[in-house]
Amino acid sequence: MASFAQIELIRTLWGEFTRDAYDGEDGLNKWLERSWKTSSLRFLKVETAPKIITALKAMKARAA
Repeated sequence: MASFAQIELIRTLWGEFTRDAYDGEDGLNKWLERSWKTSSLRFLKVETAPKIITALKAMKARAA
């Protein structure tokens, strides 16, 4: 399973990317399901977490 630090970083990046305009955790879970076939952060595998972090950083950079 992904570490606590990885999960918190994903939550932080999601909040920065969406500017908290979405449903918070619900919006994040929908994106995870759609993009990564993972229904929730608690089921996130350690090898998938860095890929999600990189994707969120790229999405945030494009939005800026």
